[in-house]
Amino acid sequence: MTSLATGRTLRLLFAFIGIAIGVEFLVLFDWAYIESLPSDILGKQAFHPKPFVILKTGSADDKSRTDAQLSTVIKCISNVLIVSDGNHTYGRDHRTIDVLADLPPNTYLTPEDYVVYETQKNASRQGTKLQQGHEGWRIDKYKFLPEVEKAIDHNKAAEWYVFLESDTYIFWDNVFRLLEDYITSLP
Repeated sequence: MTSLATGRTLRLLFAFIGIAIGVEFLVLFDWAYIESLPSDILGKQAFHPKPFVILKTGSADDKSRTDAQLSTVIKCISNVLIVSDGNHTYGRDHRTIDVLADLPPNTYLTPEDYVVYETQKNASRQGTKLQQGHEGWRIDKYKFLPEVEKAIDHNKAAEWYVFLESDTYIFWDNVFRLLEDYITSLP
């Protein structure tokens, strides 16, 4: 009986290993298929609600923080807008929008803050590496309302707008569970 049980256990173990290797190959070689499974199985209810994500960064921010966001936290979100105080790119697919560019300098930014903004823009154009710190944070406060306007301009039909910064980590499962309890048409 023991050899029969051992043989059965070995067959189960080999079957499990074979299945595990097969799944691993699926994941490695056909990730697009794996990503489509939830919507194939659950239909339109998969990953609902779909937020429009707005990531706020800055010219002086450490680029690696935004790169980390794009490769981890918001990698699974297809609807992303990156706003900043300058125009720059991240990877192949993401370009920031300068949310301060269209603001009238004499009515919105203080003259001292406008100088910081222009200095950072000129440094970015010349390829000068900017240091994180007080100067960049001085103009950060001006981005909040313009980023809301840009978000609405870019996606008027979004059910939800989720705003985050380059040093923020979001657990999407928690966000989705929270938003499912609300009706988008009600204030």
